[in-house]
Amino acid sequence: MRPHDAFQLPTFLTKKILRYGPVFRTSLFGAKVIISADMGLNMEVTKTNHAPGAPKSLARLFGENNLFVQSRESHKHVRNLTTQFLGSQGLRLSMIQDIDSLARTHMETGAKNGGLDIKETTSKARKQMMNLLKETVLKKRASGEQFEEFFKIIFGEIEGGSQTMSIEEAIEYIFTLFVLANETTPAVLAATVKLINDNPKVKQELRREHERIVRDKTEKDETDLTGEDYKSMTFTQMLVGSSWAFLVSILIQKCTKDPLAFNPWRWEGKDLRGILSRTYMSFGVGSRLCLGAEFAKLQMSIFIHHLCRYRWSMKTETTVLRRFILMFPRGSDIQISEDT
Repeated sequence: MRPHDAFQLPTFLTKKILRYGPVFRTSLFGAKVIISADMGLNMEVTKTNHAPGAPKSLARLFGENNLFVQSRESHKHVRNLTTQFLGSQGLRLSMIQDIDSLARTHMETGAKNGGLDIKETTSKARKQMMNLLKETVLKKRASGEQFEEFFKIIFGEIEGGSQTMSIEEAIEYIFTLFVLANETTPAVLAATVKLINDNPKVKQELRREHERIVRDKTEKDETDLTGEDYKSMTFTQMLVGSSWAFLVSILIQKCTKDPLAFNPWRWEGKDLRGILSRTYMSFGVGSRLCLGAEFAKLQMSIFIHHLCRYRWSMKTETTVLRRFILMFPRGSDIQISEDT
């Protein structure tokens, strides 16, 4: 599959659908596969317990027990674990504070240097978080200290007597969750920044929303973001949902007008969670719902918040291509400076 404009449907897919319809058979990764662009069929497939058709190379990369090849029940169990630590108010606040601190630091550094690469900056922040987690585990295990909530949930599965998850599965779970997020979220965030840059009306509305948040926090003599601040980012969350929808527009073309238009306002006043799960599956659906969806939305929203505190613009030559993943052949650099 040749690289193509990430904001357009690929020629390969368009031709196949025109010739054979939304469901057709072809060869990918050296194997016969069936590709479906039909929402009804895709929804039914996600309700079954069939193993997903991931290539063998994926299993070799992420391990035989990785999240891609697990049964419906196993995937549901692991998703429940993820919900526990992402749903915990204490841990959620801790994550918000960590992401807030890293995003703030990288933006300040970028402003001093006059620019930064969005995708690389987000990837660095991710890696810093992983290193902090790794150091915490090693220190606490060596000293015999109690684990914090995240690791209590994961290792509690191993040491709690039920043996629902082996040590190997726990390691692969953490590895897969963070490695996938480290590639997907920074790339989608960089593509989203490109969309914002090319749409002045969207950029202006974002700036208005985040200036209000900063002003409210200044009046309260606060600096760190909280869960309430995140909830108040209504337009930002519409934007994040719209950027994912835009990148998988073929799956929503029957459910919305002009799906190739980047229009966050299309979700205004609507239940984002309900609408998006019914009309497209960029985060999966049902028993195959993406484990890190909420974490990805959280990270993107906080990053955009700090970006809007500065004057910035993306280089005009920036292009976003897609092959198997999003590609930025000319980088994803922005010029950024203090808002004086």
